[in-house]
This record gives sequence, C-alpha cells and structure tokens, in this order.
Amino acid sequence: MKEFMKSQKNNLIVSLTAAFVLGFFAPLDFYFSTKNEFWVDLYNILPGVLLVSAGCFVVLFFTTFGLGRIPKAGKTISHIWMYIIIILTVCFYIQGNFMEVPYGALWGADIEWDTYGLYNLTSTVTWIGIVIAFSAVIVMVKHDKFMNIMRIIMICLMITTAVSLVLVCFRYKGLEHKQLKKSTTDNEWVYSRNKNFNILVMDAFDSQIFCDLMSENGTDEYNRVFEDFTFYRDTACVYTLTDYSVPTILTGQCFFNQSTYGDFIEKAYSESPLFNRLQAEGWNENVYMGITLPQGEASDQFDNVKRVEYRAIKPSYLIVDYYGLVGFKYMPTPLKRFFYDRYIAVSENVMAKTIDGKTVDAEAGEYYDNTYMWDHVQWVKGTPEIKASTDEPVFHYYHLQGVHNPRQYTLEFKKIEGDEWVDYDEEAEVCVRIIGAWLYMLKEQGAYDNSVIMIMADHGLNDYNRDGEYKNSMQCPILFIKGYDEHHDFRVSDIPVSFLDLQNVYGHLLDGTTSDEAFRETMDKYDIDFEEISQTYSADELVEKWDSYDGYDKKVGRERMVYLTFFRRAMGVDSTNEEGFYEGMTEYPAYNSEKLFQTGRFIE
Repeated sequence: MKEFMKSQKNNLIVSLTAAFVLGFFAPLDFYFSTKNEFWVDLYNILPGVLLVSAGCFVVLFFTTFGLGRIPKAGKTISHIWMYIIIILTVCFYIQGNFMEVPYGALWGADIEWDTYGLYNLTSTVTWIGIVIAFSAVIVMVKHDKFMNIMRIIMICLMITTAVSLVLVCFRYKGLEHKQLKKSTTDNEWVYSRNKNFNILVMDAFDSQIFCDLMSENGTDEYNRVFEDFTFYRDTACVYTLTDYSVPTILTGQCFFNQSTYGDFIEKAYSESPLFNRLQAEGWNENVYMGITLPQGEASDQFDNVKRVEYRAIKPSYLIVDYYGLVGFKYMPTPLKRFFYDRYIAVSENVMAKTIDGKTVDAEAGEYYDNTYMWDHVQWVKGTPEIKASTDEPVFHYYHLQGVHNPRQYTLEFKKIEGDEWVDYDEEAEVCVRIIGAWLYMLKEQGAYDNSVIMIMADHGLNDYNRDGEYKNSMQCPILFIKGYDEHHDFRVSDIPVSFLDLQNVYGHLLDGTTSDEAFRETMDKYDIDFEEISQTYSADELVEKWDSYDGYDKKVGRERMVYLTFFRRAMGVDSTNEEGFYEGMTEYPAYNSEKLFQTGRFIE
C-alpha cells in the first residue's frame, strides 16, 4: 500500500485538491456568504456536499489510476488527464473568486445577456490564456518537474481555501442551526370592530403603468375599485429593491451599508415611529413579509411571527439544484445563463419542518405549513375568511408578489406553468381585481369604514426612456390612501411624495386626517406651497392629461421629488442646482442601484 500511494502521490494531490476546492469549498463558501438570502440550512446540504466531494475524489483518483493502466499509452493518457484536472480547477477557482460579473441584484428579472459581451470576452480570454500558459509550461518542462511544482501549488490552494472557509464560517456564524423568524398566516383575516390600519403592498406595481392601464382600458373599473381613495401618482420610492425599500416604508430609515443588513433592519424596526406608536397604543400588529423581517427581538412585537425551521420538499433535488446555483458563480461567463434558474428551484423547494418547535404535518398539503406565502392569488382566496372579530385595534402589513417576476397568472386567475410569463399589463390587471375583491370583503364584514388603508408598491417597474438614460426605471410605485370613514369618488393628486415621508403620514392618518391632507406637513417642510398643488382631480381628467404626456413629462416631477427628499437631506445638494442633482444621482451609492448592486451576487 505504501508503494502504491507513493506511485500515486501526484494523482492523490490533484484529485484531492479538485474535489476539495470544487466539491467542498465552492458550495460551503457560497452558503456562508449568502446565508441570509436562502432558506437553506447548512445541515440540509452538508451531507450532500460531503458525498459529492468524496465521490468526486474517488472518481477522479481511480479514473486517473485506471487510465494509467492502459497498455502502452496509459501513462501519457493519465498525465494528460491530470493536466486537464489541474487546468479546470484553476480556471473555475479564478472565475468564481476573482471574476464576478455585475449582473446586479438577481431577483427574477430577465438578464440581458447580450449586454455583457465584454465580460463574456474577458472570461473566455482568461480561460484560453490559462490553458495556453499551462500547455506551454507542460511542453517546455518535464513531467516530473512540472508535477513537483503543481503539487506545491495544489497544496497551497487547498490550504488557502480551507483557511478562507474557516474565516467566512466564523464571520457569518455558519455552523449555527438556522431557525428563522417567519411570518405565519395567524391573524391574517382577523380585523377589529373599532380601528384597523392596513398596508397592502403589490410588489413592483408601477404608477406610470397604472396610468397607462386607465388610459387604455377606460376608468370605470378603477373608479369602482378605488372609490374613497386618493391616488398619489407622483411617488418616489427611494430604493428599487424590496430588501431596502420595505424597511424605508415601515421605519423611515435608509440602508447605507453602514452595518450588516440584519443589524440594520433590527435597529430600524425597533426605532420605527409607526411600530413604536402602535405598540404604545396596544395595537395587535401583524406583518406578512419575507426576507425583510428582523430576526432578533425587534420582531417580537408582531403577533403572527413565529420561529420556523425548514426542510426541502424534495431533498434529492436540493443538492443538485444547489450545485447548479454554485455553478452560476463558477462557470465561465458565457455559460452562466444556463444556471440562472437554479436559485428559483432552490427557493421553491421548501416547506416548514417545525413552527415554534412543533413538528409540522407533512401530509397536510402545499400550504399546510401556515407560513406566509407572497402568492397574491393564493392570498386573495383567503379573503372570504375576513371577520371583524376583536375590539383591539389591528394592524396588517401584507406584502404580495403583485407584478414581480415571474408573472404567471392570467385574468382568470389561472397559473401558467413553465418558463412562460404573462404580460406585465395583464398581471397588473390581476392585481387590481385582487385589490377589489379584498376591499369588497372588508366592506361586507364591517372592517372598511373603520380602516386606514394604503395600497402601494415597494418600487415600480417600467421602460420609459429619456435618451436611453432611464430605461427600466423602477422608482415610481403606486400609492393609494384612504383614511378613516372617508367617502368620495376616486381622485388623483399630483403632489410629489416620497417614501421617506411616510412615517409622518402614518401619524396623521392614525389621528384621523383624510387622505388628501396627509402630506400637508411634509410639503410645508420642503417649502412647497401645499394649497397651490393640493387640488385633486378625477381619473378621467388624469387620462386626458396622460395621453398628452411623453415619457419625459411623466417622470420629471418624480425626479424632482427624489432629489428634494433624498439628496437634499442626505447630501446637502443645493435645491436649485440641477447639475448637482444628477451628480448626486450618479455618485451616491445608496441610491444608485446600478452602482450599489454591481456585485454579481443574488442579494448584497
């Protein structure tokens, strides 16, 4: 055996390094650094990672050994095989750790792969260059000398990746068993006979697209659904990603990378003027949200939040999909597109194992686990259960899929399976119908007149252009507001508003202010004459104006408000300096999503 291992030392080191770096280091490093972005627990994937790593080593080692046993040409073939393993290991390692592509935050939208030609070229040239460089050395240097050098390099690579893995593991507390706090459906349809405050978020529902829909379809349906509401069509969301926008909506605070995201939302929610007031006044607070939920004490105030431990619906698929997910990071750039959908597969292959320590019945069906699901059609199917059954004041924050990708529901609420998506406009119409059904049930059960209701999006999503500068704009979400006992026709306001001012607005609405007066104090703060701009008008009048606008006109007010509420406050930019506005928009990383999220990671 000693002689055998000595004769196979090159094979042993090369096979072990390849199996360790690609089979063990790559998935675990990815897990630790994205620990809070997926439901997956270390112990869900660790057995599979160990099995794959060991399997890779065995296959590589004995394949090399077997090739060497081929008569006559076996030695040469085994050497070439080892060279291939070495080159591929080095290429994958460099690609995955030093050649990240700035795709932005990957949240389900299609990637315009053709726009990354330079990165495709750079990756291809790098791989070809490494192959040529190794080949040249192999030709010029004798095999034994080459392998002596490569043994040292391979051992150093193993040590480097092992140390890196340990460090990242400790940094992200990677060994801790993941028990997440999650929103459950508890109290989802429980409303107060006295006072309710409801915020319904339809993800990615764009204000300008809503105006387009009224222009194209007529206003009758919208006037019926949004009767009693004021539509603030000129709303700026500040952030264009859910993870950052939701804390701003609920707390008024902005994430500037000043700490870890988890620490930020923990602090922001605990300091939220809205939540602090609700808690002080004895409200029953319920939030139905995903990754934006704090995992510490700040979420203890929410009555529907429980500790949940997850497991895979199909465990055998999980490890395959997870390695596919890792492949998105390590594959050469031109091939990454073939691995992009694996994160969706991993995200959807999940069900609750325990809730508050109690084992969940796995036979109870798809939605058996009682944890919040953001599927808007599944959500609306529960509205017949609405009951005004308590005297306590009740707060609900519902965050639903809305028109966020993947858009899979037709106007008949039928789900399209596979890779096909319905048009944005059709999914938006689905959302309007869902909103109408929810509001109808609130009225039927006596939980409408006594409710403050805000219907909004966390960000927009549209393709308006101004010389190509604002393609795929996402700063323009819908915002509809109804106060207590408010009754009037659906009306529209051109007041330029921002999510940064919502905390002030919540307070006024809780005090009984009507929707058209809710931003008065905010406008005064910005030295804007409220009386001059506060005149509301009908949806039909909006359509008349809207049809005469071009893309620039539809954005100009909103751009101004983003500037007023964000850059003037955060940067001290002169409010009369338009050049300063655009300069700030380009340079301030917490606002400019294109710069902030150029990391190639799924959520940064």
